[in-house]
Amino acid sequence: MESKLHSWFVSLRNRHVPVSSEFLATKSKHLYAKYYGDKNFNASRGWVANFRKRYGIRRLKICGEKLSSDTAAVEPFINELDQTIKSLKLQPSENYNADESALFWKLLPDSTLVSSTEKTAPRRKTSKERLTFLAKCNSDGS
Repeated sequence: MESKLHSWFVSLRNRHVPVSSEFLATKSKHLYAKYYGDKNFNASRGWVANFRKRYGIRRLKICGEKLSSDTAAVEPFINELDQTIKSLKLQPSENYNADESALFWKLLPDSTLVSSTEKTAPRRKTSKERLTFLAKCNSDGS
């Protein structure tokens, strides 16, 4: 059963499918029931950890785009904003900070289990379906 589980794991990794410990445990329960007819097999965290050790499987962060920011480019804007707030005599209740964000409900995990020979874990094309929202609050919290 373990060799079948390992073959399944390798086939998923060859297609760059992320695999978590929980996913591994679920598949091991399915395979145990299929080959031994016992549906009470408990693929505990300890069992999964030992399986991973036996087959040289480790956790690795999935590689993707790296974000960077240029703080020096922002500095003039911060000074200009501060001067504008002072010149307009805005109160803290009139100063708002807002940030757009998104909720991705079909996003794959950002880490995966890999064999000891894999050096990187490339990211597959991810779903862009999302709910976009704008969160805001004013300076005095009112």
